[in-house]
Amino acid sequence: MKIDTDRVRGKWIYHSCKRTFDFCVSALALIILSPLFLIIAVAIKLDDPGGVISFCGVCRFAGTWSPW
Repeated sequence: MKIDTDRVRGKWIYHSCKRTFDFCVSALALIILSPLFLIIAVAIKLDDPGGVISFCGVCRFAGTWSPW
């Protein structure tokens, strides 16, 4: 199915439908993939005692190094 972009350009209904569709599909994808994300997080936690999310102890700001 091809959409004639010249006809729908500037039409608010097209843009609102597209945004709703994008939101619903991405929400559904997150719901479906959340068990996989949980399994990966648990596997990382079991393998690395430091945690799932790691933080760097050194930050760089304006070309200088500081410990925080």
